[in-house]
Amino acid sequence: MKKKALFGLAFSALFGATALIGGSALGTFAAGGEVSPNAGDLIQWEASAEWVPEGLQLEMGQWKSGAFQMFFDVSNGKKFSMKFKLPVYQEDSSNYIEEDGVTYEKDLCDIIVRPNGKSTPTAQFRLWGDSGKDASSVNISAEISVGEPYEDEWNPAPRYIANNVWVKGVMRQSSEFYLEFDPVNFFTSYWGQDEDTCALLDHADVGNAAAVKAKLQEEFAGCEAVQVNFRLSKDKGTDDKTHLGRVIVTELNGQSLANTDGKLNDTVAPFLAPVQVRTGAEVTLGKEYGLEILGAPSEQPTQPLYCGYVSDVLGYEAKLNGHGHFTYSAEITSPSNVKKTVDVDKIVFDEVGENKIKVTVTDEGGNSHTTPETTVTVAKGFLLTVTGVPTTGTVGTKIALPAGSATDSKDNACTVTISVEDPYTKKYDVKDGGFTPDKPGAWIVTYSSQNEDGTEHDSKQFRITVSAAPAGEEKKGCGGTIAGIGVAAVGAVGAGAAAIVLRKKRK
Repeated sequence: MKKKALFGLAFSALFGATALIGGSALGTFAAGGEVSPNAGDLIQWEASAEWVPEGLQLEMGQWKSGAFQMFFDVSNGKKFSMKFKLPVYQEDSSNYIEEDGVTYEKDLCDIIVRPNGKSTPTAQFRLWGDSGKDASSVNISAEISVGEPYEDEWNPAPRYIANNVWVKGVMRQSSEFYLEFDPVNFFTSYWGQDEDTCALLDHADVGNAAAVKAKLQEEFAGCEAVQVNFRLSKDKGTDDKTHLGRVIVTELNGQSLANTDGKLNDTVAPFLAPVQVRTGAEVTLGKEYGLEILGAPSEQPTQPLYCGYVSDVLGYEAKLNGHGHFTYSAEITSPSNVKKTVDVDKIVFDEVGENKIKVTVTDEGGNSHTTPETTVTVAKGFLLTVTGVPTTGTVGTKIALPAGSATDSKDNACTVTISVEDPYTKKYDVKDGGFTPDKPGAWIVTYSSQNEDGTEHDSKQFRITVSAAPAGEEKKGCGGTIAGIGVAAVGAVGAGAAAIVLRKKRK
């Protein structure tokens, strides 16, 4: 499986913007779903993050364009949700919080949402902190906009703005905000002091709601996943030494981030984009494919089969090789309804026609998600078949190699050649059906074949680990030939390789 490093920004695993994901090893698996993510690896902003007992604290959050964030599944009626705190004002007054001579201030907080595959944010939820700064306040003024994000913290760029929104919560340590997002109702929260949530754009008091909702429906049509991030802003007249403050994320998609020294129970399943076939790629019978996982939908796949991204609350895929923080398995259903489970690095289709494939991903906490089935049309193609190649050998002892066979897309038999390289890439002859290694290490055996005009071809490589012979049993010699091959056939493929010619009438 080819995997590309995911991030650049950060609410990443968390909400897309605040970031629970990001650098190297994020967590260690423990029984009962307990994981220990490293807060320093979870933040992709140019800032810092740390675990506090109630959640993940992000300091000096600032939206940054052009960076990658996590994706969250909002398909088939699913919602993205989060709880967070914005401690700005002191508990018993309208004064800003001061700690160790530092004033924490942010009068604005934007939550920006973009649909899967779009490069710019299209929905923005803005909280006006000073509207709830009085000690008796229990709610705060907000607005919802759609289009390009604000040009800067204070000058609006969007042409579609719904105003006169009031949501429960204020910018104090003791107060918590709740927000949901889905492509149908868009932003949902508690209105004012209400005890029940509502779709904010459906509330009677909201101005310009119809126009904003219509535009959001256009922007998010067919959306299956979203990215989310925060932008925190302070008054332009504030001293530069005044800090922007902090966001404390307490819950994401139902996953509590309450923890003890960074250890918490992982209860939320990851999300994996459905399998796709690269445009113009042909998937053929019997060929082995590795599933590629991209870092973002905007990236271009290099392999025939790929998924747009993988996302999780407490882990992400960042390794180019290996499975990182997730385990995967693929289920293939053939046209004759035969099912088989395979490793995603070794996907092989056994029947021509419309096959179906789905992939299950499991995170370190034991939570799993299975993608919808994707139909893959499989063609006959060029088929090189090799079975029975040994994986180990001993210096001085001959290693027998199977012949292998190949047919083109018209079912014509094709020549198979075999070449061998020692650990130092020196080529060795294949004689009498194998070769005799003269040194320990990793030997590479390559099987190659092509059709008559060279338009169809394939090759397979195998690694044989050769060990030193026991003391006193060393044997001299190397090389060999494949038994039963005529001199003319061997000469046709040249020295250092043996050819097997299977004769069959061309159709």
